[in-house]
Amino acid sequence: MFYENKKQETMEIAKLCKKLENLSFQEMNLQNRSLALLAHSCPNLKSFAMEDCTNCHEGEVISLIKRCPTLESISMKRNMSLRGYWLKQLRQPLRRLSLNACQFNPAHLIQGIINVKDSLKELNLTACYTIRCSDLDIITGYLPGLVSLKLAGVFPDFKAHTLSHISKLKSLVKLNLERNLVVCDDFIQDLLDNCPNISTINLSCTDSSLLSQGGLCLVAKFPALTHLALAYLSRLTDSTLKTIAQEASNLRRLNLTGCTSVTDDGCTSVVSLCHSLEHLDISGCHSVTKATVSSAIKSAKMGIKKTKLTIVIGESGVDLESNWESPHVNIDRNSNCAQYGLESDEHLFFFDLMDNEVQFLNPGAYDVLNFYDVDALDFDEPFDYDVWSDDSNYSDESFEY
Repeated sequence: MFYENKKQETMEIAKLCKKLENLSFQEMNLQNRSLALLAHSCPNLKSFAMEDCTNCHEGEVISLIKRCPTLESISMKRNMSLRGYWLKQLRQPLRRLSLNACQFNPAHLIQGIINVKDSLKELNLTACYTIRCSDLDIITGYLPGLVSLKLAGVFPDFKAHTLSHISKLKSLVKLNLERNLVVCDDFIQDLLDNCPNISTINLSCTDSSLLSQGGLCLVAKFPALTHLALAYLSRLTDSTLKTIAQEASNLRRLNLTGCTSVTDDGCTSVVSLCHSLEHLDISGCHSVTKATVSSAIKSAKMGIKKTKLTIVIGESGVDLESNWESPHVNIDRNSNCAQYGLESDEHLFFFDLMDNEVQFLNPGAYDVLNFYDVDALDFDEPFDYDVWSDDSNYSDESFEY
């Protein structure tokens, strides 16, 4: 169900919110030229986000980028009418770029990254399946100062050695590789040797023959590690979990959602040895029982714990009806299992791509613009509000700014 924004509403925003800094569209059928109008009227935008929107023209996004010189954050998610030509127009001071389930020619992204290589600090390329191994090599080469990288989902061209390019990012602090099935032991070692500042790692749903228990144990050796997500690693063992608890003593958040091989043996080690732990998610861990909760409360009573701990227990082996009273341990009976199901962005978009195999295998297919010739647009032409508000003066074949 899409909400269709009306011209009058857009004009009201444009007239009354000229100092607007944050703009977000979600599940909307965008009115023709609405972005162009807002770009002209709200040049102080710092953050722009668009998710699941239809009827969005490439040239309007380009206009917004060109007319908002202070834009620091752009987030695009499942906007299927866009083909990424706008990426070539990226400019400083952009600090954050998030592309989720977007189709585009990687060459356009690389050109945009070159434009913002000195300012970009956060990059999210979730489920952007046209990205190839060679593209990742180029991208990481231009962004040595990148602090946060998300490369979640399945990338058909990636091989076991592909992720080694990430080790060039010496300043990296946060890394999210959820559902990326080419994570391997050698890559973890490369990362450990070259990226000592990493504090947050997400390896959820990366089960494959390439990643062994030894590779998972290496993760605990990052000296600054505080946040670790290992959800739905069916082969994660108690032995590995004990090693992580011993090595990663500064761990604050640990996500074990859906780790069905984990038991109280491993989890009690975590709550006993990780004295700074603030959040432990064991939802979906069927073999973990109230013994883990009791161990956490006992550690708190002994004064071992430094901070209050929240334990998420939904759909685990912990009895939801039990009552625990502790000022240092909070029990959350919810479950986070659903967020890793087949309705996730990565799964849904993968099947969408299978319906269009030619574009899926050929990134160059996204060079074709069916809407109009973007290069012919005049972005410096003054915006005529009266013409825009009159439907008789507009047609899809004649698109001007």
